[in-house]
Amino acid sequence: MTWVLPAVAASAQSARRQVGDLLQAWDLRHLVEDAELIVSELVTNAICHGSDRDPIWHTVRRIRMATGDVIRLEVGDYGRGWSGVLSPPGSDDDIPCSGRGLYLVEALSSDWGTWKLPHGHAVWAALPIDGALVDSAVLPAPRSDRGSS
Repeated sequence: MTWVLPAVAASAQSARRQVGDLLQAWDLRHLVEDAELIVSELVTNAICHGSDRDPIWHTVRRIRMATGDVIRLEVGDYGRGWSGVLSPPGSDDDIPCSGRGLYLVEALSSDWGTWKLPHGHAVWAALPIDGALVDSAVLPAPRSDRGSS
């Protein structure tokens, strides 16, 4: 399922609600808290580092694999990506752009990564449905560029 949201602070709360509702409908209540926190952090990053004129989007996918099913959360924007410089929120924005959110994503997910898209960037995170760690090499996704130079 994919949602499109405006690049405003309230979208993080909307994304949390959308992800939580979907996971509850899929009877995956045990993933709701972590998934809501992850999507909130990823949406916040997309708002901070994406285009303020274009919307952001987020997707929840259930991926069946031989090693166990995962939920993959993806958030995309239409920006040029992170410049490596923390950008303070605007005077009328209450989005904290501290750069610490990806540490939470790393801690809560079994794997995560980024994709460069023709129109911006996407960041994804995987949560194993059974709670076990998943070998990221078998995720059906493009290679992560988070550790490459």
